[in-house]
Amino acid sequence: MVLSKKPNDAVRQKAKNSRILKDALSEANKNKQKTGIGMTQTELDRQEYLRKILTARVYDVARETPLDEAKRLSLRIGNKVLLKREDTQPVFSFKLRGAFNKMVHLSAEERARGVICASAGNHAQGVALAARRLGCRAVIVMPVTAPALKVEAVRNLGGEVVLVGESFSDAAAHAVKMQVEEGLTFVHPFDDLDVATGQGSIAMEIIKEDFKITQEHGQFFEKNGIQMMALYH
Repeated sequence: MVLSKKPNDAVRQKAKNSRILKDALSEANKNKQKTGIGMTQTELDRQEYLRKILTARVYDVARETPLDEAKRLSLRIGNKVLLKREDTQPVFSFKLRGAFNKMVHLSAEERARGVICASAGNHAQGVALAARRLGCRAVIVMPVTAPALKVEAVRNLGGEVVLVGESFSDAAAHAVKMQVEEGLTFVHPFDDLDVATGQGSIAMEIIKEDFKITQEHGQFFEKNGIQMMALYH
């Protein structure tokens, strides 16, 4: 459902954060350290992309979530609105799908060295949970302004929380610095092939649960894909 064509503050901030993180990781690449970023430079045909979604390793940590109808909202707008209940995941977000799929595909040597990410909440918890399941170190760099509830949740999952700076950009820059210094693997919140195809498992569940959606809106999905929304990286 589109409420406005004008981007709101959250959308603009996420775009800004993405640019900041890309710039920082590009700088790290000059030091020949592996960052995991670069999905936009990878040419994959549709069949290969679909294969990677279908074979994504997500259900070691994630559960298949239902589609629930938002009855009052549906009645209000005169259309059927279904909510994909990713809030019922162990970390209350879809973010653990991509994080685990990325980390499970790392080599044994990479996992032994550990992983790092910059996040203010949901991605941080996904990485921490994935690391606990895989038995590897996870350094989570978060701004000091991150919600205390999120910080505590990451710590409870075994993540090594490093609080740096007032903003996400401060945390991202520090994370890249630590990645280079300690030889860690950066787990990007979205701009990574394994992360993206892990999140793509959501679309496959939607198709499986309600095939009628793809029949009615298949052309829209093919053109625009399925977008997901989260409050924090």
